[in-house]
Amino acid sequence: MSKRFGELKVVAHSEIDRLKWNQMAALAQFPYFMHTDYLDACWPEWDALILGDYEAALPLKIKKKLVWSIALHPLFIRSIEVLGDTTKSTVLSDWLQENVDFFKLCFVKSFSNLENEERLFQILPLDSAYIEIRKQYSENVKRKLKSFEKSGLQVTEGNNIEGLIQLFKAEKADVYEQMNEKALTHLAQLMEAYLTNGRGKLVEVRSQYQLLAAAFFIVQEKKCLYLKGIVNAEGKKIGGMQALFDMVIQEGANRLEYLDFGGSNDAGLAAFNRKFGSNDFKYVLLKQNKLPWPFNWLADRK
Repeated sequence: MSKRFGELKVVAHSEIDRLKWNQMAALAQFPYFMHTDYLDACWPEWDALILGDYEAALPLKIKKKLVWSIALHPLFIRSIEVLGDTTKSTVLSDWLQENVDFFKLCFVKSFSNLENEERLFQILPLDSAYIEIRKQYSENVKRKLKSFEKSGLQVTEGNNIEGLIQLFKAEKADVYEQMNEKALTHLAQLMEAYLTNGRGKLVEVRSQYQLLAAAFFIVQEKKCLYLKGIVNAEGKKIGGMQALFDMVIQEGANRLEYLDFGGSNDAGLAAFNRKFGSNDFKYVLLKQNKLPWPFNWLADRK
């Protein structure tokens, strides 16, 4: 270890002090992504870059490909962030640049001179009465909610994770290349973990025994994260997905800080989120590629 990095070191997953880690994660800007339960499900055997006695820390997984070190961002975690003393962010960033040959990692904000790509996500404040929040809904959302009311169906809370996964496979799995069986297994494990620890909520719309729409939310540190949802053609006609979000907004109004829609560069999904009155925020994908040709070219294509 270079002297200029002092007590900065990579700590193996099995040696991470989970109590200290989660105490720092609770103070993160987006604590749900940084909690060990979340990281364990989405990023199996993740390690961490830790300064001193948990003065500052960053989740990280470095793999070796031939003689080069590679670090890639995991699915279902929008962004990672430096925990603890964020004034030490540059120290951790400098370590990454010096010790990792190729990485693509999403961060809450840019803190280096690396190549970066801005991405968007949406947040809806919930620190007011539901009636005030609903005034921000677009006319399209209000019409969809009226359609749902006319359908006579109800939004219910459930625990059938497999139902959501199977509906996703039927409706969207072929659209998203990364959503393979391994990814869906990690997603199911994440939802199961959060139902078990009491911080997860699975809401559904069913017509008799048929699942029309389902969505999973995580509530942590008075913040609500939309994790994943799906709706079929019949559910779309009656405003099933709008009804799911509306119920969660009603329950969170004046009780939670905000609803985080999770983020997407897909223009259609972003537009859907904004129709509830949410606002755009930015995060960044930071990249470094020190691989020799032609490996640098091949890696950039991924």
